[in-house]
Amino acid sequence: LTNSNKSRFVAVALPELMVKSELDDLLENLKLLDVTCGHILINMVRPETECSFCELKRKEQIRTIKKMVDERSSEYGVSQIMLLPDPVNGIKRLNEFSDEIYA
Repeated sequence: LTNSNKSRFVAVALPELMVKSELDDLLENLKLLDVTCGHILINMVRPETECSFCELKRKEQIRTIKKMVDERSSEYGVSQIMLLPDPVNGIKRLNEFSDEIYA
């Protein structure tokens, strides 16, 4: 993991305040271990909705994502994946998911 020519570490986080704190700890410890992490994937981002409760939760996620990105925009690439209605199963769906992440 310390040889960035042979491996790549991608941190995956949910857009929640408690997870942001865990992400901060993870990234700090990866640096101490000399493990290169150049990308953060923020997973399960809620889509816009007519549901007032869901929309409040989405806005809370957006505030958290902004904090995650603002603190790291120069050091890490950041991608977001929307909350999916179904699991990522099988090669076809995995390839589609990969295209979403690395587009």
